[in-house]
Amino acid sequence: MKSTYSRRKFVKNAGLLSAAGLLPAVATMQGCSEGGGGSDGRREGASIGIQTYMLRNILPGNPVGVIENLAELGYRELELFGLGGDLGSPGSLLFGLSVDRFARLVKALGLSVPCAHINPGGEDADYAGELIEALGIKYLVEPLGAEFIEASPSDAGQTGPTRIRDVLAVADRLNARAERVARLGVGFAYHNHSVEFKTVGRGAAWDILMVNTDPDLVKVELDVGWVAVAGLDPVEVLRKLSGRVVATHMKDFASDRPLPVGEEGNPFGAVTNLVPPGSGTVDFAAISRQLDTDGVEHRFVEVDVSADPMADAASGLRHLASLGR
Repeated sequence: MKSTYSRRKFVKNAGLLSAAGLLPAVATMQGCSEGGGGSDGRREGASIGIQTYMLRNILPGNPVGVIENLAELGYRELELFGLGGDLGSPGSLLFGLSVDRFARLVKALGLSVPCAHINPGGEDADYAGELIEALGIKYLVEPLGAEFIEASPSDAGQTGPTRIRDVLAVADRLNARAERVARLGVGFAYHNHSVEFKTVGRGAAWDILMVNTDPDLVKVELDVGWVAVAGLDPVEVLRKLSGRVVATHMKDFASDRPLPVGEEGNPFGAVTNLVPPGSGTVDFAAISRQLDTDGVEHRFVEVDVSADPMADAASGLRHLASLGR
């Protein structure tokens, strides 16, 4: 999920719903033997969810219908975006529904809301408690630090600190924010893009952040698609973070898709290379095995910019669910 600035840019690129004829999929990876693990080591019951940012252009017009369709497809979890109010996308916070109505809806459909993205600023805490209690949220996730955003009135992109001391300042801020979130009774996690893996000094900014944040307080929601954009192997990154990852964004990377005109120098242009699981080069079977080994249950399908978000939701779910068979 993107920053306030980038969302405004993404909205104009996203298409409308075309969901007719989609077949339901199974949203739980089932093991094959007793005791919680199959013959391939997979855990039973790892849930496949969806990040609602992917559906930001269709949810406000028909939130009940869209969420019902997701449940019919086989999704079992939702991850919210926009817990800071209007982030340049219509209908956030809860797509025009009251907290009580939204909570009743997801409960009736057998859905849960274990995670929610919050603004890079700190303005969410005033009302996050109500949502945590009503929806049973377990983790609040910062989607991208403001320090990693370069914005102008007409454009936005990833940039990131160039000095180690600036990365250390980000780490201090994340530690402090995690402490504030902990007082709400939930966990805190940071969601990566590709910019955090840029070299600062002699190492990657990401490694500096991980070493200098409290692993008990600052958890990780690893976006495997953006890891692939950075040129890294998501499985290797997961192994290095073993025990710290609480959720993942499951998106694929198609490096051969051309960037839009004028996007060559903008890392956010790489969103056009991010596609549903099973449509690119990312090895989701290997990723799923590592997630099973580490006990990471929350796996959210997301395509940042989609011309047909419900079709992409269906195809991504089918691919991930097939890995557990």
